[in-house]
Formats: sequence, structure tokens, C-alpha cells
Amino acid sequence: MITFIVGTDTDVGKTYYGKKLISEGKKLISEGKKLIKPIETGKETFSDIHLSDCYSYARLQNKSIEEVNLYFFNKAASPHLAAEMDNQRIDIDLLKGFIIENDHSFVECAGGLYVPITRHYTQLDLIKDISKIADVNVDLIVDNRVGCINHACLTIQLLKDNLIPIREIFINNRGKSKDKVMGDNKKIIMDFIKGFQNI
Repeated sequence: MITFIVGTDTDVGKTYYGKKLISEGKKLISEGKKLIKPIETGKETFSDIHLSDCYSYARLQNKSIEEVNLYFFNKAASPHLAAEMDNQRIDIDLLKGFIIENDHSFVECAGGLYVPITRHYTQLDLIKDISKIADVNVDLIVDNRVGCINHACLTIQLLKDNLIPIREIFINNRGKSKDKVMGDNKKIIMDFIKGFQNI
């Protein structure tokens, strides 16, 4: 099983969730799994590259960066544009091969389902293609803030329409004390998925 960690938007806490998976009793390592981030952007935003997501994942799992990351682009932008700005091209077959080689692992995606990896190929396309070769599911990360209901429900519906099962929904409170809005966000989202199969 390959589990894709998908966000409802950018900066929703996918890497926080990934580090949580790794740190909780070292479950990934003990079960022979690992967590990879094949594509990362925004290299230029880190004063120390070792603080980046993919390098952090490599360090926490005692892996080399090559085992965790395939593409790391300079600009903090969508992968298709960040690659173009670095005069590079994302090889979809190479990307798929890298993920399939890491079967039984977690794969952090670069944002949401419709984020373009190339001008004509999205992360949803990637997940659908991988699902033809291996068993896949999704851990969906939702940042608990105003606007998250729409983003979450649209993403859940899109996964359902494409027959991609959701393993877990993580509603990220970012360590804040829950207020009425945050509590109701979670209730509405969980009510929305009631009756859905494979969640």
C-alpha cells in the first residue's frame, strides 16, 4: 500500500503530519516503511537546506536524501513552474518509478490534488496512475481555519469521484485552543463524509 499525504491547500501542515508519523514510536521504520517527498520547491527560502522538509525526513529516518527526494527546486512555486524556472523538466515516468519502488511507504505530495506537476499533469493524475499499478490510499490534511470546509469537502468529493480511498483525515489545529469555529469546521467536514465508503 502506498499512502499519499495530500493537503487541501498549501501550508496546511503536511510535513508536520509526516514528522508526527515518523516520531510516534518510529512506526514507519519499525514496519519497514518510510516517508518520502519526491518533489519539494522553495530551496532558496531555506537559510540552511538541512532544515527543508525532504532533508528533515531523510535525517529523521537515517536515510540519504536520494532515498527521500527526487526533485528539489529553488523557487517556492507550483512544481511545473519551479521546474521551468530552474530550466529542468520533471520526468513523470521517473517520478512514478521512484514512488512505486517505495511501495508500502508514505508519499508527501506538493500541495493539493490539482497542483500541476507539469503543464498537463496534476498530482491527481499521478495518484490515479500509481493506483493502476499498486494499492493506494490518501491521508488528507486539513488546516482548521476559515475556508477549510469548502477546500476539504471539494477534495473529499474529488477523491470519492475518482475511487481513491481515504485512510485518514487529519484536521490540523496547529496547537491552537479550539474555539467554536474550529469545532464546527470539524463537525461539518466529518458530517460530509458520513456514508462515504472507503473512508
